[in-house]
Amino acid sequence: MPSIPTDSLPPLAQPMPRAMDPMDFEATNPLPPVDERDRMRYERPSSIEPIELPPAPSRPPATLPAIGAVSTEAAPPAVDVPPELLRKRRILLTVFTAVYGFAAIGAFVWGVSWPALLGCALLAYGGMLAHEVVLHRLLAHRAFRTGRATRFLMTAFAMAWPARSPIWWAATHRHHHKHADDPQDVHSPRHGALRALIGWPFEPRALAFPYREVGDLTRLPEMRLLDRMVMLPFALSLALATLAGWAFGQMFPASGMTAMQGLVWWGLWRALYPIVAMGLVNVVAHRPGFGERRYPTDDDTRNVRWLSWLTAGAGWHNNHHHYGHAARAGFRPGEFDPSWWLIGQLEKMGLVWDVRDVPPDVVEATDARA
Repeated sequence: MPSIPTDSLPPLAQPMPRAMDPMDFEATNPLPPVDERDRMRYERPSSIEPIELPPAPSRPPATLPAIGAVSTEAAPPAVDVPPELLRKRRILLTVFTAVYGFAAIGAFVWGVSWPALLGCALLAYGGMLAHEVVLHRLLAHRAFRTGRATRFLMTAFAMAWPARSPIWWAATHRHHHKHADDPQDVHSPRHGALRALIGWPFEPRALAFPYREVGDLTRLPEMRLLDRMVMLPFALSLALATLAGWAFGQMFPASGMTAMQGLVWWGLWRALYPIVAMGLVNVVAHRPGFGERRYPTDDDTRNVRWLSWLTAGAGWHNNHHHYGHAARAGFRPGEFDPSWWLIGQLEKMGLVWDVRDVPPDVVEATDARA
């Protein structure tokens, strides 16, 4: 698709040092892996090591099919893509298209009922909370601590709303914070709004993140196990949704609920919500014209109040990019952040501890409108 010159894009905000503890983004060296398979996957250099982008988006648009590019926005720089990444990309796109093509057809074939819609909405928001609390604030930012068994169970639960490997998710998100809205950032709407919404996980540069950049996770055998069985929690959740739909229909025949409605609505459509909602954060909370910029961070981030309701608190995105290692994103009273509330409840139950809050001087001293 045609694109406009990149120099016509709005300039980034004036740089300001992020109020973060840089230690939390430094990769740690993995411990010796438990077997040869682990060594090959997590340590050995391969042809799918990081794809280095040019320092500035001055090369012609990428020759790969542009997922989500629109004619008014610049495409990312061209890169040389290893064949194995192209194969992986085709497989992921095929599977994703087939699954949600089936879900769309199933919605018409097996219909919908009030418990199907209500359950879908509740499960969808539950998945948003799981992604935000576990994948985002715990694994990617280490905003609080928990025991290894608890972390394993929490992560396995979050994987019932699939986001590929939790290790991969943490690696790509840490990279996003290092390079927010610059040419290295695959999430940025500067490379296309629809790509930032849902196309970026299929980009070769996103597929190529090496796991050794998150050695704090790859050193743990239980996290490597979750990485190997990445689709198992989702598959189990689909089976459970189907069974629950059948059971509900048997108990309440007048509801019209069926097993296949359980599969389609409680299984497949509810699983898509966290993916799309986090994509909305990429698009809306990184785009001029939306929300407000409380802190002049060196990116395009905004705080978008209505988005925080849809994303369990992730809409306070300018706050988060200013001080990303806090367990909350809503810094001030009235800033709706249900993920912070949930973390507080887990702390009261003794399941998590060392919960990192935002220092008062960080909230107030650097307050500036941009």
